[in-house]
Amino acid sequence: MAESIENKLTQMLGEAKPTLVEFFNPTCPRCQAMAPVMDQLRERIGSKANILQIDESANPDLVPSTTCTVTLCTSCSSTARKPGAMAA
Repeated sequence: MAESIENKLTQMLGEAKPTLVEFFNPTCPRCQAMAPVMDQLRERIGSKANILQIDESANPDLVPSTTCTVTLCTSCSSTARKPGAMAA
């Protein structure tokens, strides 16, 4: 059985390293534009931080008030949040 997103997020937030959470919608043009940037970030960061993508359409109860949001969490508290697409 696949691990639930909630359990995976809880596990990642309990670790000592930072966790970057990307809330995305696969049909959103801004999210699609951010996909290559997130892939590059994942490659550059490697195991230094956790990166978790949460599909908004499959997990509506976890979604923040704005769509296409990237949140950086350290020490189990949200420290930075950037809604929408950004220039690289």
